[in-house]
Amino acid sequence: MSAGKLNCPIFILSTNMKRPYFLFVWVLAIFFIMALGTIGFMLIESYSFLDALYMTVITIASIGYLEVKPLSDAGRIFNIVFIITSFSTFTYALTRLTSFLVSGEMQYYLKNRKIMSALDKLNEHVIICGFGRNGQQAGKTLRSHREDFVVIDHREENIDGFLLHDPNLLYIKGDATDETTLLRAGIHRAK
Repeated sequence: MSAGKLNCPIFILSTNMKRPYFLFVWVLAIFFIMALGTIGFMLIESYSFLDALYMTVITIASIGYLEVKPLSDAGRIFNIVFIITSFSTFTYALTRLTSFLVSGEMQYYLKNRKIMSALDKLNEHVIICGFGRNGQQAGKTLRSHREDFVVIDHREENIDGFLLHDPNLLYIKGDATDETTLLRAGIHRAK
């Protein structure tokens, strides 16, 4: 797929792109809390796995159904600590997830994955390092000759005017002297 033939919106890839690793961390934390609760109820109250899992879920969800069987004093202390820990963890995880989705970070991440895919498919393309006046002129010339190209510039404002005429421009926000940035632009497959 070539940059000149993409039918997708503007792609801006930052070389220090955030990845939603924290989602994995918080999903792992949630499973850890559930496992901790289940194991705790099994050890302290001698519940079966299903009863312990049930108690864990109703405790985390704050549903308030009746206990499987009355808790011992040790079970009550465990449950108090478990309620505070699980409530805090779930509240924070839900807040971060909501923030991630609402703030546009998820869209940013998905857009950057899409550009990485487009860049991986480019071959025999030109890499324009810097998109000031000369870089933009080179871009116009390459586009008029239907040549594929990728722009690398650390200043987004250098590209804004060009985007009005070419919304399918492939653009990497980063340092063109950095080897990692050049590798992301596909320098080993470029002309």
